[in-house]
Amino acid sequence: MRNASLIAALALAATACTSENELRFVSTLDATTHGVALSEDGNNSHVGMSGMTCTVSTEWGCPVDDADLPTEEERVLDHFEGLTLASSAGAVHQIDAEGWRRTDDIEVDGVRAARYTNQGLLLLRGEPEACFVQTDNVQTSVPGALCATDVKVQVDRDAGVLYAATGKAVYTVSDEGADKIEQRDLVAWDRRLEQLYTATDGESTLHATTRDGREVWTVDLELPIRSIAARGNKGQVLVLTDSSDGFGLLHRLDGETGRPLSSSDLPDSAGEIEVSGNGHTVAIIRDEEVHFFSLVIDREGESEVVEENPPSCLQDDRISAD
Repeated sequence: MRNASLIAALALAATACTSENELRFVSTLDATTHGVALSEDGNNSHVGMSGMTCTVSTEWGCPVDDADLPTEEERVLDHFEGLTLASSAGAVHQIDAEGWRRTDDIEVDGVRAARYTNQGLLLLRGEPEACFVQTDNVQTSVPGALCATDVKVQVDRDAGVLYAATGKAVYTVSDEGADKIEQRDLVAWDRRLEQLYTATDGESTLHATTRDGREVWTVDLELPIRSIAARGNKGQVLVLTDSSDGFGLLHRLDGETGRPLSSSDLPDSAGEIEVSGNGHTVAIIRDEEVHFFSLVIDREGESEVVEENPPSCLQDDRISAD
């Protein structure tokens, strides 16, 4: 739902700092979430919550549909080509525009992460003591750090590979196993340029590398980095940092050279970035809320789309908590 306090905070940030402010606040979902995945066009977000797996309008910040999965331990893992991948206790589920596709359930325990690839589903499952990558019911042992609760995963769908950041390293993960490629803990995959962005939380240097870790460029932003994300299909990277005055900054950089293109002010630097496939919707995911923004750049020839009327938002008594 639209958040007046955040709008006021953004206005305050704009007066305190000078920036291009391409980032325009749209709405807020007031909820603790368990996985957030934006649609390709950024109009919707697919969100796991306690007892709910919802489609959320990013324009209005409200749930418009609930898939009603079988347990309260619901997480959203991925969204691709109209399919949402979610998990509950003991199974992985797929959801399309018609709802939960029950006959497509995969019974599997301990799923830590899963993504769609062009070769099929790729899952990380297990515990740090016994961790596996699984595809088509074939599993291969991988380092236990990849089954830790804080692992963050990106996907190269064409290559059928996951890039997983643990608290200490970045791994490439395929159906053949896992290899460590970087001693960092933040990772993003640029599907257009076919390269990785990596950084260490709290440090100021951003790296662009090839799939196997060969350096393309390095940039020192001179501010502590908190989250990174490729900007959809634009060949750019977004970086969330602290700022020198106590606010936050969202930097937009050219992916080929690392050249800074712009920065936008935020009230603070808390949260993780998620970006729609078209590069125009940005979600900043925090502990108890998700803020949705529109990244509107005039010279790209696209204007901000605003709905004239709100969608049919689900009311509390219409949202199914199992």
